[in-house]
Amino acid sequence: MTVIIETGKATYTHYKLRAAYASLCAKLDYLFTYKNIPDLSIPNTTNHLDGGKFADIKNRIRVHRGLLKNKRKKP
Repeated sequence: MTVIIETGKATYTHYKLRAAYASLCAKLDYLFTYKNIPDLSIPNTTNHLDGGKFADIKNRIRVHRGLLKNKRKKP
């Protein structure tokens, strides 16, 4: 913690680190669900989404004809 000299109040020095820690603590029960309940057959990664389901959407957006030419990306 850091103390502001003018006000004497204490604040967190690394706010984002503190927020990440609080988020992990709040969601700890759900973090490793794929290991805790193997009967659900939950994958431990999102690779199937990135390479399969979202790849087609990314390609469609990349060459979308409604976008300006300088904003459009081609493969």
